[in-house]
Amino acid sequence: LPEGQAGFMNIAIIGAGLSGAVLTHQLQSKHAVTLLEKSRGAGGRMATRRQKHQAWDHGAPYFTARSLDLQRFLEPAKTSGVIADWKPNIKTLSHRQKPFSRLWFEPHLISQPSMKSWIQDLITPNQILTETEVLGVTGAPGHWFLTTKDNALGPFDWVFSTAPSPQSQLILAPFLPGLGAPYAPSLTLLAKTTTRPQWQMATCKDPIVDQIIFMDSRAGRQAGNGVVIHTQRDWAKAHLEQPLDQSKAQIEQALLAICELKLIEGSMHRWRYAKVEQPAKRPYWLDLDLQLGACGDWGGSQGVESAFTSARQLFSAFTAHLDRRAGSAGGKGKEGSN
Repeated sequence: LPEGQAGFMNIAIIGAGLSGAVLTHQLQSKHAVTLLEKSRGAGGRMATRRQKHQAWDHGAPYFTARSLDLQRFLEPAKTSGVIADWKPNIKTLSHRQKPFSRLWFEPHLISQPSMKSWIQDLITPNQILTETEVLGVTGAPGHWFLTTKDNALGPFDWVFSTAPSPQSQLILAPFLPGLGAPYAPSLTLLAKTTTRPQWQMATCKDPIVDQIIFMDSRAGRQAGNGVVIHTQRDWAKAHLEQPLDQSKAQIEQALLAICELKLIEGSMHRWRYAKVEQPAKRPYWLDLDLQLGACGDWGGSQGVESAFTSARQLFSAFTAHLDRRAGSAGGKGKEGSN
């Protein structure tokens, strides 16, 4: 809709992970949407890193679609081949014990050719401002400005934050009530191996290593010995702030003990907000008086699927409010699922 037409809103969405991309996708047909992302591109935890002729999916390794809403939303991407089932040969590894096979009893999905391909397809390039970290929100309802390191962007009628809950609390302070929703971190090693086992993914009974995933087991990835190693939650918590080269050395020693994998060309990634440990009491937050909102994976315990559901519920509440306002002069208040 052209600016000035009834119902048109100028909206800022902070964070270009799945929640931000879904919210942008839903709103862009009727409103002017500006998506702001502090990193170099969209994706969030659906992340892929490329170097020379190798790529590593070093964020969420897969996701499930248990809700009918998400299944329907994914249908176009599955039809086009962007979303595909992942069916690796999985082993469980333990110290001094013979590996045994594991099976999944529900579809595990990935995006191709990279995990962020699905996210990127939901938005248009001219909507996103990358490498733009939002530090805070100033102004008044209907006339909000976003403070960055260099300037202030705006004004915006509405502002929605889709960042992890601790970051959203800082950005929207003092307006956003406490969400809780603490996160567990992860330390992730991206590397190549000198040898290739028969299995494609391993879950590990080890105090350091949690999962080992070979990239060539995934549709659309290059052949080769590229591997991603995810660490255990408690170990990552205890070692999050130590130098990354020390963490890398400890992970490599653990791998040798578990399965005799020798790594080359390894690099580390630190995820401070890898997995929600305790979901917030509500799946989203929307203040109709302030014209501010927030959503994200903190709205549930299912990771990617929770990020999707939270964004969809916020969108539904927001559009219902606009519909009521279009039909009458009332309908203000605070919303959020109980």
